[in-house]
Amino acid sequence: MVTVQQPIVKFWGTRGSLPVSGAAHVKYGGNTSCVEIGLSRESGQFVIIDAGSGLHALGNSLEESKGQDYHICLSHFHLDHLIGIPFFAPLFQAGCAVHFHTIIEDAPDGFEPILDKLMATPFFPIQSDVFQAEVHFHSHASTSQIDLGEIKLTTCPIPHPGGAHAYRVSTGDMDVVYATDTEHEPGTLNTKLVDFSQAADLMLYDCTYDDNEFMDKKGFGHSTWQEALRLAQAAQVKNLAIYHHDPSRSDVQLDEIEKKAQLIFENSFVAADNQLFVLDSRN
Repeated sequence: MVTVQQPIVKFWGTRGSLPVSGAAHVKYGGNTSCVEIGLSRESGQFVIIDAGSGLHALGNSLEESKGQDYHICLSHFHLDHLIGIPFFAPLFQAGCAVHFHTIIEDAPDGFEPILDKLMATPFFPIQSDVFQAEVHFHSHASTSQIDLGEIKLTTCPIPHPGGAHAYRVSTGDMDVVYATDTEHEPGTLNTKLVDFSQAADLMLYDCTYDDNEFMDKKGFGHSTWQEALRLAQAAQVKNLAIYHHDPSRSDVQLDEIEKKAQLIFENSFVAADNQLFVLDSRN
């Protein structure tokens, strides 16, 4: 009997801008952006999207799969999406290979000089030359496909200060769209992102703000949970993850957002750290 593996999405960090902790952030967590998407750790059939503080716990969970290749795809280079890299355990394990994937349009000189700056004196006590794993840097054009065997990714540029890209991760017959960070224009849907996300099984979207807050946050590079619903409905996605929560947003507030969102789009939910979402063709 052949066991059919169902693709999974594991949320390791769902917060935006900076990590938070405390009594108001117990349910949904406080780690910044990091998501695992794939089929099987044992076969290496998974990819990591973004390297926020959630990457620390993800790395520590990989003890049983030493010696593998790990692929980290970065949406952009703001600190809340990179802060976990110096704490990613496989980087300090001989026999591992860590591959960083970036988009040429966002980093014309590649990611290596960015990593060197991230871990440079006086900002960090050690430099990247202490890594024991093999480290590889891959630059891709936004129009190309990133082929990782059982997993394939395509990208779409999205509006964000300094540049950013959304990823569409395809594994088997399932598709996940990861679209954070991005700022929308009120009253105008991002039609490129709608087309890019069409009929995806799950969409993760930048829901940092509420529509009522948005005009005071113009230029910050983020969007709203209401815009996420509009995009999800226009793109006919099956499920929507409300993602990249404002650091000040409490569990109570996120519960309320989820209730309101589900009245409009039933298959929407507020993503939480350590949450496992299993993709199912019946959804």
